Amino acid sequence: MPSPELERLEGAASWQQIEQAQRDGILAQLHIKAATVGTLGTEQEVLSSLQRASLEDWRTRTAALPQLFANARSEADRLVEPKTRHVKLASDTLRTEDDVRAWARKTERELV
Repeated sequence: MPSPELERLEGAASWQQIEQAQRDGILAQLHIKAATVGTLGTEQEVLSSLQRASLEDWRTRTAALPQLFANARSEADRLVEPKTRHVKLASDTLRTEDDVRAWARKTERELV
């Protein structure tokens, strides 16, 4: 079953517009590959499989997935439309309507 990140990437218009070789290249460049099933042999083989990456390593890898897939989409967007720019909006705590309006004005100035 594909991850939600992979499903979003595959649904992106730019991803669908590029060739499979380009898709494969982007995924390889970002070190995105399908998860493999660990060894299910002897007790020693299972332990060896589990010792290749600690639980903390798996947490870190899992946390990085959304950004890696976002980077893949950005690269596909750039290939389809070279002038495309991805923008990260500033984060803030918005408690009131005035806070929202102020954030929107500031963000609009930055975007324009």
